Amino acid sequence: MRRASLDAVGGWDAYNVTEDADLAFRLAANGGGIGWISAATQEEAVSHIRPWHRQRSRWLKGYIQTWMVHMNAPLSGGWRRVVMLQITLGLSLLSVLFFAPIMVFLGLLGIANVVGITEAAIPSVYLWTLGFSLICGMAVGALGAMRAGQPHLLRHVPLMPIYWLLLFPPLMQALVELRTRPFHWHKTEHGVTGAPPDLPDETACLTHGPQH
Repeated sequence: MRRASLDAVGGWDAYNVTEDADLAFRLAANGGGIGWISAATQEEAVSHIRPWHRQRSRWLKGYIQTWMVHMNAPLSGGWRRVVMLQITLGLSLLSVLFFAPIMVFLGLLGIANVVGITEAAIPSVYLWTLGFSLICGMAVGALGAMRAGQPHLLRHVPLMPIYWLLLFPPLMQALVELRTRPFHWHKTEHGVTGAPPDLPDETACLTHGPQH
């Protein structure tokens, strides 16, 4: 990260718990850009549910913070930036908020139909749309595993909807903390799975300053 780029947008936001997301949109609003350099990265994934929950609640809280801050002046930096803000943060938050309640509702409705409590049915167009969206999401995960050279991860792709369901409790915690302790940072445990194996060169971000 170039120091001049940080200075041009006021530096890191010390109060945003996903400061990298906030900084990316501020750089874009001020004419900055992102390039790519070849560099290896060895990042440890969270392997236990409790620290994973805390990490995701922090990320989701930071997404909300970033979305709220940048919606104060959404057109700053052009319409493309505001569209990307909604796609990357807004729609991500909405999907987490509605996915679990919708799936629970569909499950309860299915049970109610089986036991004869009701004969209400969901129009097929909505079910086809839901199924198509699930397939698209899992296809993205499968493509990511293949592009990363880790085809063994493909066996986990069918479990992705369960992962999406698990995001709902962290979101509820994030919403509570947004009011009670908005700047609290849940630290992520590291060194749990041991040293990762050597990885081939991957891509990493390189940010340059405003283009004047």
